[in-house]
Amino acid sequence: MEMISSAIKPHTHWARLFLLWSGAIIFSLMLNLALFGLMPGLSTGMAERSEKMEPLRMLDIVRVKRSEPPPPEKMYKPKPETIATRKTAAVKAPVPARPVIDKLPRLDFDINPKLPVGPPVLPSPAMETAAFSAPAMDGVFSIKDLDAPLSPIVSIPPTFPLRAKRRGIEGWVKVKFLVNRKGLVEKIEIIDSRPEGIFDKSAVRSVSSWRFKPGMVEGVPVRTWAEQTIKFTLTKQ
Repeated sequence: MEMISSAIKPHTHWARLFLLWSGAIIFSLMLNLALFGLMPGLSTGMAERSEKMEPLRMLDIVRVKRSEPPPPEKMYKPKPETIATRKTAAVKAPVPARPVIDKLPRLDFDINPKLPVGPPVLPSPAMETAAFSAPAMDGVFSIKDLDAPLSPIVSIPPTFPLRAKRRGIEGWVKVKFLVNRKGLVEKIEIIDSRPEGIFDKSAVRSVSSWRFKPGMVEGVPVRTWAEQTIKFTLTKQ
């Protein structure tokens, strides 16, 4: 019996080893098969997740130092300027002599359209002597009743109307106006014009801007009627 049991023990030992090795091999095969079966699913799932993931946005944060405000400028109070006042001695104006004038010359304006449209001061033209009667009760005089003829201070020439210049129209306007005691022009009236209505507005606008030394009668400024003919001529080329 002892020999039989000793003969059986080596065989059972090798049987156990064989069973263990065969079980391990079968388990490893099954594990490998399971892993190979799960790999395609895992790879597709990872691919889908990678597609769904949005790319990360990289932000660069730069810290900027705050610039300190400049120090306030010092306000300097200007020193008050001292203005030296000078005493001006009163100068008595000389009394003008009373010239004796028999006849006044007649001078008309010739308007050249090529002149610049500005406020130049023309030489003082003599006013025409209007055929008025003796001074009226309201104190209006004619040029022949004055101590001296009216003297223009500012006499701006009228502008040549563009429509007349394009059509080559020439003409003249005779105006009558009143010079008040301050030398300003009032009550402008058109006596006659050729052609009618072409140059009237330009002449009236110009005469209204004229300035005169007031007419004097015995050293006292008075209102004075005056007449003037303004000619509009084109320069021939």
